[in-house]
Amino acid sequence: MPLRSRHLFLAIAFAIASSAPTLAQAVPQERAAVMIGVSQQTTSTTFTQSISFEAYAETGTLNTSTLIAQHPRFDAGAVVRVWRGFGVGIAGNAMSGTDTAQIDGQIPHPINANQPRPLSGTADVFHHERAVHLQAAYWVQPAPRVDVIVGAGPSFMEVEQDFVSDVSYTQTFPYDSVTFQSATLTREQKSVIGFNAGGQVGVRLMSHVGVAGVVRYSHGTASFPDTGATSVKLGGLELGGGLHLTF
Repeated sequence: MPLRSRHLFLAIAFAIASSAPTLAQAVPQERAAVMIGVSQQTTSTTFTQSISFEAYAETGTLNTSTLIAQHPRFDAGAVVRVWRGFGVGIAGNAMSGTDTAQIDGQIPHPINANQPRPLSGTADVFHHERAVHLQAAYWVQPAPRVDVIVGAGPSFMEVEQDFVSDVSYTQTFPYDSVTFQSATLTREQKSVIGFNAGGQVGVRLMSHVGVAGVVRYSHGTASFPDTGATSVKLGGLELGGGLHLTF
């Protein structure tokens, strides 16, 4: 488990352990809480590709670097109290976007051996990410109109990602340079199991309706060995908020 994630789990565990004795009488009367809103990750993710090919009896290379920008995510979740302040929770979110892949290559020369020509270009690649987070949760009311819910558990994540698999280019005699034209993309899909931890603070504006702020850290890793790419990291630290309902 990454050091950052371990610290977050320990902080949440400490918060639950320290608050349980003092807030034992502050268990809400409601059995369920629902949050509907949006969230945004605080950092972006980068992955690289390295592939080789044969041309003119020599080996050429293509190296690609893709920065996955973090787009807003629709976020919804619910917690059901089972015994006192302890319960179970589920949340889901998704985001899609188009990112830029930077392509740099070395293309063998058709006449002169060991004189590869540099190639550079960009391509727009698609990224779609969705996740379902399950949690063991603890819900208390430190004040009459304030709900605090913390929890942690497994995350079921799925990603669709475009990868660069080939390029098209033009060349003219004496073939000492090439001009990038376009990239061939291959879309891959992968499902992985990760983990999550986080919490939310809800403020009731009316008896059962209010607003909430959410912080969540989730982590998963998807591997695509056939593409020559490094692992694609999923999740991250998310901040969000929305409508807070209790039942």
